[in-house]
Amino acid sequence: MKNNNWKAVAELIGITAIVASLIFVGLQMKQSQEIAVANQYQARADAALEFYLGRLQSAHALVMTGRDIAEKVDTGRAADSIRVSLESEGLEGVATRHLVYRANITMFDNYHFQNELEGR
Repeated sequence: MKNNNWKAVAELIGITAIVASLIFVGLQMKQSQEIAVANQYQARADAALEFYLGRLQSAHALVMTGRDIAEKVDTGRAADSIRVSLESEGLEGVATRHLVYRANITMFDNYHFQNELEGR
């Protein structure tokens, strides 16, 4: 009878070890997925920032961005403040402000996302 109790205890320990290892593997997979998502988010933010900064360094791109903004003003899809800015700053000034704004929003969004992941 003692031998049967020993086998039952050994089986119970074995099953417990298997369950614990499966829980551990599941937690590792969740952590790996969160890291992969964070890296993808960071890569997208970096690509967007490179795009905005590249456009800021090109006079032609600034004019083209300004024209895109002015086109929205002409079709009535922009605020009155943009119309006033276009008149006072010109295409390049409005485009510069717009691209800097977009770069800042992208950075803050990425900071927030990464901070939320750390808090989990």
